[in-house]
Amino acid sequence: MSSSPTGLYASSRTVFSLADRGEAPRLLGRTARNRVPVPALLLASSIGLATVVANYFLPTPAVFDFLLDSSGSIAVVIYLGITLTPEAGSRARADAVEAGDRNR
Repeated sequence: MSSSPTGLYASSRTVFSLADRGEAPRLLGRTARNRVPVPALLLASSIGLATVVANYFLPTPAVFDFLLDSSGSIAVVIYLGITLTPEAGSRARADAVEAGDRNR
């Protein structure tokens, strides 16, 4: 039970942040007077409800397996990005230094 509020908080704030930076629809970046991102919270809650309903009507392990597989795949992609980012940054810095040396 305690993971549900945490998941809703994290996902709604992530969506809110994306909207605030212009990477998600602007509607999801709106907040109520108490600074709660209501549209983002409703989206996160709706997705959670949809997975519960899908699990109810498809009681096979298909929904759980899909969620588990997709989260594992996303984790691999994120860690791959983390691994490759320093290499790309090193190349960019080396290219900048090389270009600076040519201009002198």
